[in-house]
Amino acid sequence: MANIITAMVEIIKASKSKQLFKSDKADYGIRINTVGTYLEDFVAVAFSNGLSVNDPTIRQKLKEKTFCYLGSQNFSPDLMMRDSRPAIEVKKHEANPEASLALNSSPPRQKLKVDDTRILESARIAEKWKERKVIYAIGVVSSTKVVRSLQLVYGDCFVASEEHYSKVVEPIKDSLEGLGIANVSVEGNEIGRVNAVDPLKVTYLRIRGMWDIKNPLKIFREEGIKDYSLGTGFTLLAMAKKQEFESLSKETPEALKQLKEYAEIKNVKIINPDNTAQRLDAVLVKYVGDNS
Repeated sequence: MANIITAMVEIIKASKSKQLFKSDKADYGIRINTVGTYLEDFVAVAFSNGLSVNDPTIRQKLKEKTFCYLGSQNFSPDLMMRDSRPAIEVKKHEANPEASLALNSSPPRQKLKVDDTRILESARIAEKWKERKVIYAIGVVSSTKVVRSLQLVYGDCFVASEEHYSKVVEPIKDSLEGLGIANVSVEGNEIGRVNAVDPLKVTYLRIRGMWDIKNPLKIFREEGIKDYSLGTGFTLLAMAKKQEFESLSKETPEALKQLKEYAEIKNVKIINPDNTAQRLDAVLVKYVGDNS
């Protein structure tokens, strides 16, 4: 059963063997997208236990066995595991590993719901599901397509519940409707749209939300978790609520045993993203490879 524990073991083994990952995906599109596509494929192959497999046909079969949805460019989510298991949002950086995460028109998510209008129909019908947890895979990739670091963080460790974000958007939409401007539309995924701005009625103004969220590297450090940091070599970090990690550990006890041999696993306290007066029990996993 694929989870962050099995994925971390797979990535650490590849790191230790100095194995260079070659993506199965062709380098189409502009450069910034090809680096992002490379990281998406790296994460997909890691979760499907295929980093040590050289045959791209076999790797593809492993991915299809693990994932019910392998994403579509420019649409969320990037990956969805089978049996209503987590969706994975892949975010990449090339220079600043602590840069904020650009989420574009989708707000941050603890969970992905099947009725979310921002996801494609192909994701909705990939299998029968209602909602699934979200894992953010945040990687730093060099211009030569070498993964320098990777974070695997459950959304509910640093993202607030959906209502916090919808309560911001809805008043903005209500304000647009109350401005008295003709031809205002607030339907759909955009915050609003003003139609027929000019005399010919051929111009319209689209008002879109562009969401960013602070990088977990900064969030957890500001919460006092000093060990959530990058080392001088390849660094792999994971954060999950303690209950979640214990559940995954029971699913894959052999992988957990291997992970304990390779990585440092610590119980930590994180701030509840829905109530900053509370701390939650969580588990931090950290592996730092050599710098060669």
